[in-house]
Amino acid sequence: MDNLCNFSTSHYIQTLKNYQKTHNFCFFNNSADHDVILRHDIDFSLEDALRIAKIEYDLGIKSTFFILLHSELYNPLGYVSSKLISSILKLGHKIALHYDEIFFEQANVNISDGIKKEIDLLEQHFDTNVDVVSRHNPSIREKKIPVKLPNGVVDAMSDKFTVERKYLSDSVQYWRENCFCNHYNNFTKLQILTHPALWTDEGLSRSEILPRIFKNFSNFHEKLIK
Repeated sequence: MDNLCNFSTSHYIQTLKNYQKTHNFCFFNNSADHDVILRHDIDFSLEDALRIAKIEYDLGIKSTFFILLHSELYNPLGYVSSKLISSILKLGHKIALHYDEIFFEQANVNISDGIKKEIDLLEQHFDTNVDVVSRHNPSIREKKIPVKLPNGVVDAMSDKFTVERKYLSDSVQYWRENCFCNHYNNFTKLQILTHPALWTDEGLSRSEILPRIFKNFSNFHEKLIK
């Protein structure tokens, strides 16, 4: 374990460097043994996502960023937001769909049909391939609605990626099995999920993160109207 186990970008960078000594980094479609699938759910901020994407690019690491189409905090199809996501793609990373089953239920949309349409939308809008999905806020409803995915599309939370390989998540700044810096040599293959907005240069706590997120949200919209 590193001496300063926190949610600072310096700790994030050092931990990834340590993983690079023992593992390769990969995507969902080319995973093997002795590798790490690094994944990010963009629940709050595309600017934070791009910041993390640049950090990983500098380290020679590629990861997958899950886009939420029904966020109240960003519009991935808007001009500025689209540029941010395109910048992530240009760094060699991939995007995936972070679908919201509550939205489909409230909109009375068949979830399998809705997922396919949203995948098609992301692929066409960003001229890229989307081959993996994950559901948003699974803790709100423990029971998952059965989904039929399009051919060639996988679920990041299926047994293949969360049981056959070790799954670690920083959800709301809480690692259920201690910080991922503890596990360099514990598992041969892993899926590591992080939320970019939780990682800051200052290593802010959970109570400090939300005000920062909403401040950045306000600043972002001020830029749009100038």
